[in-house]
Formats: sequence, structure tokens, C-alpha cells
Amino acid sequence: MKRSEITSALRKAAIGYLVKKGFGANAELGIIPWGKRKVDVIGVTMRGHIVIMEIKSCVADFTTDSKWHTYLDYCHQFYLVFTEKTWKSIAKSYTFSGVGVMVLDSKTGFLRAVKSCPRYEVQEDVHRSLILRLAWRNAIFSKRTTRRNRVFLT
Repeated sequence: MKRSEITSALRKAAIGYLVKKGFGANAELGIIPWGKRKVDVIGVTMRGHIVIMEIKSCVADFTTDSKWHTYLDYCHQFYLVFTEKTWKSIAKSYTFSGVGVMVLDSKTGFLRAVKSCPRYEVQEDVHRSLILRLAWRNAIFSKRTTRRNRVFLT
């Protein structure tokens, strides 16, 4: 299976997990302006609780990514999402302090938490910025999705 297919499957499972738990979920959201940092999956509840899930499709993807630590300031909880094979390869080699770990169960097809995640406080201005970014991104009509047309009344 190609790495992009694994990533897509893990993303789909992460979104399904968040939706089941009552979150609104988005994929590939820029958390700082101009897309310099994009999270793989982000979920938010009606109370404003934000969860970020970072997809790791293989061992190399995990070991070469040094930016995921910077996402902790932007969420109340943070999870790394792995396949069972990847998790078995890295579980004993790394300590995952301060983050949760989810693994795609090959028998059920659903994510399961293998390591729970602590809750963090998010600065008020960061929280507001993310909520506004999510609202703008999901607007039905925005600069991203709508082209301005001339309208004439006859």
C-alpha cells in the first residue's frame, strides 16, 4: 500500500473518531497565517475544546518530523495517529510525554487510544484565532470558494 493511501486512511479514521465523539472535524488547517504550519486533522466541540491529530504513516514520517511539538500550544489535547505496524516499530524506542497516541486497529477498522492525552490550556488569543479560522474556512461563501460576479438589474 502506498504511503499516501495509508495517510488518507488514517485521516479518514481520525475524522470519524472525532465526529463520533461530538467534534466538528477539519483536515489540513493552517494554524498560523500563510499556511506555515498545517495540522493534519483538527476537531472542535461546541464548547470550543480543540483537539489536533497528527497523522504518521510510517516510521520515517515520524522520525523526520520535528514540527509536531509546536502544535501543543494550539490545542487542548494532541494525538499522534499511527498504523499498528508503525506503532509496534516505535513504541519502545520513544517516550510520548505530553501527547496521546491513537492506533488504527486492523480488526475493527477504528482508532483506539493506546496512550491517553493530558489536557492543556490554550491562550485566549490563540483560541480565538483558531475558532475564527475554522469559521472562515467552513463558510459556504468566502474568497476561497466564491468568485465575484457582476450583477445587473434590468
